[in-house]
Amino acid sequence: MKDMEKKIVYELEAYTIDLAKIDEGESIAFNFMLDDAFFSALEQTEIESGSVKAQLNVSKKSSTYEFVFDFNGFVQVPCDRCLAEVNYPVEAYNELFVKLGEKTEEVDDDLIFVSGEERKLNVAWLMYEYISLSLPIMRSHEEGECDEQMLILLDQHNAENVADDEEQLDPRWNELRKILDNN
Repeated sequence: MKDMEKKIVYELEAYTIDLAKIDEGESIAFNFMLDDAFFSALEQTEIESGSVKAQLNVSKKSSTYEFVFDFNGFVQVPCDRCLAEVNYPVEAYNELFVKLGEKTEEVDDDLIFVSGEERKLNVAWLMYEYISLSLPIMRSHEEGECDEQMLILLDQHNAENVADDEEQLDPRWNELRKILDNN
């Protein structure tokens, strides 16, 4: 009998907010648990896994929808020094304003127009971006916690590169260096 692998499709439609269902002056809360399946479904390489509680409050005031995101949890990202996974806490708060327009487009960081015909906004990628932007630029373990074997390999590799570069120098440069050294 042949084993067949079944691929589980993670449904990102669960993160679609139907603006037509939100009345003037009404506020609706959405709670999401962003786990490993969520991060892998987005087909990105920045965040490997995590567990982030996301609370989204959507309210309608006049012709504008206000989206307030609140994130708490942790994510695992590759260490910039040794490439092993490192946990980073996530605590972020973001606001976004959404208006209805002719077509769906992001006007700036905190304003999106959604097609008046569609009246739906999928917030999955927005939540990923907010989480990603809350992380530091340099993502690494604390000093002394990196994978020692990887650091040794990197050191060896870098030392070989330096030696190779010096061997490949054109000997004509040596004459120029003598002139510089004499001055």
